Amino acid sequence: GVGEKLLLPPASVTLFPDTEPWDLGCIGRTLRFGRVLWCLARQTAVSVVLELFTGVGCGSTLLLGHGLSSRGGTLFSFERDEINVAHSLAVLRLAGLPEVRGINGNPDNLALLSRKPGIWLVHGELANHTAGTQLGALCSTLAG
Repeated sequence: GVGEKLLLPPASVTLFPDTEPWDLGCIGRTLRFGRVLWCLARQTAVSVVLELFTGVGCGSTLLLGHGLSSRGGTLFSFERDEINVAHSLAVLRLAGLPEVRGINGNPDNLALLSRKPGIWLVHGELANHTAGTQLGALCSTLAG
């Protein structure tokens, strides 16, 4: 209707010098898959999303985080590279997303997480012997 604000998915952006988001393999709003991710994250049936492998944060993480934050959802996104986590935090904050937090992915930290809305970037390795413990701690937090 008249006066309604048109909400669009955010444009992909990179803070690395002399690079474009597509150089880094980011899925953007210009791709159908990017728009589908964003639309799914905005659905009321979706309140929590677990994303493995954040990357640099300017693709699916940005789209999922934006979609979920529009209605108080929660995104848990795992990334093992500390530089990528820092870049992702900066990208999400630059996009104006509320409640963007970074956390170390050790099981003790994950067990203490609450189901607060927002975006949680979890720094940790999921491809090693602690992956089951990490995901178990996160799942028990979400179930409680």
